[in-house]
Amino acid sequence: MYTHATDAGWISRSHRAISPFRLARPRSPEEAVGVLSREPKATIVAGGIDLVRRMRGGDSWGTLVDISSIDGMNGIEDEGTVVRIGGLATHWDIETSGLLAAKLPDFQAAWTTIGNIRIRMTGTVG
Repeated sequence: MYTHATDAGWISRSHRAISPFRLARPRSPEEAVGVLSREPKATIVAGGIDLVRRMRGGDSWGTLVDISSIDGMNGIEDEGTVVRIGGLATHWDIETSGLLAAKLPDFQAAWTTIGNIRIRMTGTVG
C-alpha cells in the first residue's frame, strides 16, 4: 500500500486497476434468476459500496448482477403483525421511515448508528 501526505494528513491510495467484469442489469426478479442460472458464479450487487472497495483492493468478479433497478424490492410495508423491509431498502430509507418511527422506534433509532452518511444513503439492507 502506498501512502502520501496531504494537507488533511496521511492517506493511502491504491494503484491497482479494477479488473474487467461483465455487468448485467435485470429489470425483474425473473431476469435476475435467468442471469444467475447462466452465470452460477455471478455476484449480486445493489448498493455496491463494499464491493467497489474490495475491487479497488484487488478482488475481482467475472459477472456482477446489479439488482438496484428491480421495482418493488425497496419498500417498507406494514403487514399487520410484521413490518417487511425489502432487500433494496437503503439504510437511509429505514432511518427516515415514518412507519418504522411509529411501529419500531427503537429499531429505527439503532439503525442511525450504522456507518457514515455515505453508507446510510446508498447502502442496502440485503
